Amino acid sequence: MPFGIPLGDCDGYGDTDTADQTLVLCAWGTSVPKCDLNLDGTVDGSDNTILLAEVGATAGFGNLGRNRNRFGYAGYCADMAVNADW
Repeated sequence: MPFGIPLGDCDGYGDTDTADQTLVLCAWGTSVPKCDLNLDGTVDGSDNTILLAEVGATAGFGNLGRNRNRFGYAGYCADMAVNADW
């Protein structure tokens, strides 16, 4: 089953929420990879801005992504008419 992780999901629970913002704020000024959302090497205001723009985003188990692409890795298809068992 595909698993999607939205940008800003620092705790790996499949959503972007205040728990993720807490992790970003605790990692402020460090280079913690899971909190460095823009991959510039430092957790800072830019990463917090990215996270705030993504608050409420979900992906999680069974979701291919948020970009409305119904085809995923290895040909998984999210269209119920094509794959009714999914």
